[in-house]
Amino acid sequence: MVALDRLRTLLDIDIDTAEDHEALTANRKIVASAARDVLATLVKVDENRLRKQQIDTLPSLLAEIAEFERGQLTTD
Repeated sequence: MVALDRLRTLLDIDIDTAEDHEALTANRKIVASAARDVLATLVKVDENRLRKQQIDTLPSLLAEIAEFERGQLTTD
């Protein structure tokens, strides 16, 4: 993740020793925004994967519940 690596690099620069404080601050804001966008996108992708995983397991879960209920009816 280039944005996060770049942000880490910019944050490691000591603002007191930087030649151009305004440029450093502007660069930090731009890169932080890009890093935030990357992380938000990754979270959405992960949420979609989890949602799909839940949907994929629902039929087998329903089958297990039905099987359990049939077992309960035969033992009563």
